[in-house]
Amino acid sequence: MIRSRFGIIVWLLICSYVTIAQPQYLGYEIFSETNGLPNNEVRCIHKDTKGYIWFGTIYGLAKYDGNKFTVFKHQSDANSISGDVVKALFEDSYGNILVGANGLSILHRETGTWQNYLHDPRDPSSISSPNITSITQENDSIYWIIASNGLNRFNLNTGKFQLLNLQLTSRVTESKIHNIIPGESLTFSVLHTLYHYSIKSNRASIVFADEGYRELEHFAGNVVGIKNFADNSHHLVSFDKDLNEEIILKRYVGSRGKLFHDGNRLYFVHKNQITAFDSRLNPIETLIFKTKSDDITTEYLSVIKEENGTFWLGTTSGAIKVLPKSSFQILDSKSGLPNEYIRALTIDSNNNLWIGVRQGPAYKISNIDDFLANRLKQIDPINFPSPGGEVFATNHILELANGNLIFVTNQAVYHYHTKERRFTDRYYIPNNRQYFSAIEIPGGILVGSLEKPTLFKLNIKNDRFERDMNFRITNKPDIVYSMFVDRTGEIWVGGEGLFRLNPRENFANTILEAAIPPISEDNYSNNSFWSITDIDDHRLVAATTTNGYYVYNKKTKEYTHYGKANGLTTDFLCTALTDSRGNVWLSTKESLAQVDTLDYSIRNFSIKQGQYNSDFTFKCGVRTQENYLLFGSKQGIMFFHPDSVTSSITEAPLYVNELRVFDNVVGREISNGDTILLKHNENFFSLEFSMLDFRNPQDIEYEYQLVNYDRSPRRVAYNHNAVSYTNVPPGHYVFSLTSQIPSEVNSKQTIEIALVVQPAYYQTLWFRVGVALILMMGTLWIIYAAFRRNVLYGRLQKMELDLLRSQINPHFIFNTLTSIQHTIMSSSKEEAVDTLSRFSRLMRMFLDYSRLDYIPLDKAIQFYSTYVTVHSVNLDEVIDFKISVDGSIDQQKVKISPMLIQPFLENAIVHGLSPKSKDMKLTLEIAMENHWLSCIVADNGIGRKKAMEIKAKKAKAHSSVGIEISSKSILLQLQKGRFIEESFTIVDNYDKQGSPTGTTVHLKIPYRI
Repeated sequence: MIRSRFGIIVWLLICSYVTIAQPQYLGYEIFSETNGLPNNEVRCIHKDTKGYIWFGTIYGLAKYDGNKFTVFKHQSDANSISGDVVKALFEDSYGNILVGANGLSILHRETGTWQNYLHDPRDPSSISSPNITSITQENDSIYWIIASNGLNRFNLNTGKFQLLNLQLTSRVTESKIHNIIPGESLTFSVLHTLYHYSIKSNRASIVFADEGYRELEHFAGNVVGIKNFADNSHHLVSFDKDLNEEIILKRYVGSRGKLFHDGNRLYFVHKNQITAFDSRLNPIETLIFKTKSDDITTEYLSVIKEENGTFWLGTTSGAIKVLPKSSFQILDSKSGLPNEYIRALTIDSNNNLWIGVRQGPAYKISNIDDFLANRLKQIDPINFPSPGGEVFATNHILELANGNLIFVTNQAVYHYHTKERRFTDRYYIPNNRQYFSAIEIPGGILVGSLEKPTLFKLNIKNDRFERDMNFRITNKPDIVYSMFVDRTGEIWVGGEGLFRLNPRENFANTILEAAIPPISEDNYSNNSFWSITDIDDHRLVAATTTNGYYVYNKKTKEYTHYGKANGLTTDFLCTALTDSRGNVWLSTKESLAQVDTLDYSIRNFSIKQGQYNSDFTFKCGVRTQENYLLFGSKQGIMFFHPDSVTSSITEAPLYVNELRVFDNVVGREISNGDTILLKHNENFFSLEFSMLDFRNPQDIEYEYQLVNYDRSPRRVAYNHNAVSYTNVPPGHYVFSLTSQIPSEVNSKQTIEIALVVQPAYYQTLWFRVGVALILMMGTLWIIYAAFRRNVLYGRLQKMELDLLRSQINPHFIFNTLTSIQHTIMSSSKEEAVDTLSRFSRLMRMFLDYSRLDYIPLDKAIQFYSTYVTVHSVNLDEVIDFKISVDGSIDQQKVKISPMLIQPFLENAIVHGLSPKSKDMKLTLEIAMENHWLSCIVADNGIGRKKAMEIKAKKAKAHSSVGIEISSKSILLQLQKGRFIEESFTIVDNYDKQGSPTGTTVHLKIPYRI
């Protein structure tokens, strides 16, 4: 029943909701089939302990890693999910994913394999129905599963199911397990009925049942649900079973909403908003994630909330990611602000906010702190005395000491009387349309401009302007962007450089003193100072639009520069503002930065933590009496309380989601410290990775390096969280991966994964050493065999030469004795004795020299001369034998092989000269030629042709063994390492008539020193 005081309760709740639960607008993103979901109808969502988000749809299961969806669908092979219609998801204590899809499917994360338990009508120990709607775990082996026909107890160790006879009031199409106490009880709901099941007694009792309810939630001892009333209207209702009464928490919510709680708060999602209730079911905040023009007919099927405040909503038209609320909020058109392009902000002494815009009137919000707390007050326009009440670009608003205001616009300066609520005067200088700033000085104001005159004084009398023509300034600035009066009363001017204004003689002789130069001495950037604030009595902060900011010490007149190198996300600054703790806040073109003025450390806050972006405007910021900070932008006014800003540290894990070898997945969910082993033919691989922070994954920056392969770390291009490697040689590597959100403090994370490319057997060290040993042993054997063969061959040749030399003895003896016989018979006794004496000397030479390899050249010549003389006794006349030796040859040092030239001398005498019998001439010429001895044996005999004819007529031909000895002797020495192409050549000589005139033999023989 509904109590009679229902109307009062509802009114109090509504008022409480309006004043306390003020809406906050959150960013959101919709995921559908176009983004990779297998289907747009998302029945269930689960975030696992590793950080991945799982989506169960009516056509497949998907895992989201912030970069892409990995889809699991039923396949014909055994290793796949059992069905495609997924209605239940659960992660057990082992980290495995249990899926309700045509039975129960368990994905074993470590192996990547599926284990399916299907319904079998013939087996009572199988799952009672293929349609599973809820899963939970009691202990390591016992699970509780709600199927379409009841509650099942599943024993993982045995693989057996038991359907409990609980006699549910209706067939199960929707269910939810609210709570389990191991060994004690289980609380669950089916449609409009809430059950309490005692595990010990195996009995179920109905806690609550009402057919008008749907989407039940059991929270803080209350039953909450969406109830359909008699007029077919749907309201969010709480039922107190102790008081037996209902309380309407939210009216006219429709039937498509979804309830869930995180233990501390109850959340209700419907239409375009999420309403949070505390444990007393008081509404404490409303989060709006869609505009009023968005589709509100979506049915919500599942909801989860991450630890960082991100909501995931499963709907019939996709999954919606709702970004977490931020400490930073915005006043824009949704809050009633008529114009979002803000150019000027001022807080007056009564804590009223005055707003100047780019085009339009000015605006006033009375008591801005009250407005920010409840948003109940209206925003009043302040119309200018111009057509339509508008002006172009209100650049500055200044409160005077008397409470009146000065509006500095592009084209004129206006005086506004706050009590009378009217403009009293306007002033402008012809051809000057760029007024940008103003400060109050005794008797009037100073106005700064971008055009000349860039600095001039206006006196104010009776709320009217009058230009002070006595105002003089030394070193007048070329341009004035901003002016600031610090807490000690000193005046500072910002332009191209920072200046201190030193007034003299009531500003009749003003000096502008340079404090910071217009060009940085460090990086030669322009110092364009658009915003100035002070930290304390001695320190100023001056912000530039090109070069970060400076801290200026008034005592020492020294300054220090800070920029991106010190932690800023950009050097383009818009406004500097000091909070109540003395810290400085900087609006930039990429983020909001807090400067700790004790150590000048910088904390950056992402501008995407709400609806606003980087379009902050210049020198546009104020602090309220309650210490809220407000910054103007092109999208409204961003505001926050510095004490409420928490550090944006994220603990989202970093994983290598997939390892692919030749585009085949061989590893998933690889984390810090893991080791990857690859075969030698798996050295073409890629790695996909992500930091599991899903708020704004596109803002995450990655840097990677395959240590021992990459020379230096590399950065990943935007939205491409993958890297590929090709033909990586065998070895041990470390894949080092770092992620960071630049706009958040301490978000940097690094993981290191060992990666080993194993070598093929032929690439291993033992194989190479073995092959090297075999090659070395083979080489040594070949060298030894060749050496041994050469030794044996040399010995054989020497034996052959010695044998040939032994054959010359009877040859010489026969020829010489024949000559002596002829001499004795035809000559005197004295001549015969002389001939015999020469013969004996010749034989002694032969016996001595035939045992030697080399003899001096002079002894060889003596031997050849004796031989020719002895041989002449067989002829009718003495042979005219002449020997010519090159004078450069030392005949005693140069040695030649014995018996080399003698055979050619013998051949010339026997075959060339002896048939001629008279006028016999024989010459031997020896000269040095390219490390050889060139020997020429020439005779004037009958020639080789006629000699061959005579030889053929003899009964027994004589073969010249001597020439064969000489030839082989030369070849033997050449084979020992000394080389010429031809050892000797024979040339026939002819006269002009063609008659033979003898033979010439050319020899090239080796020698030694």
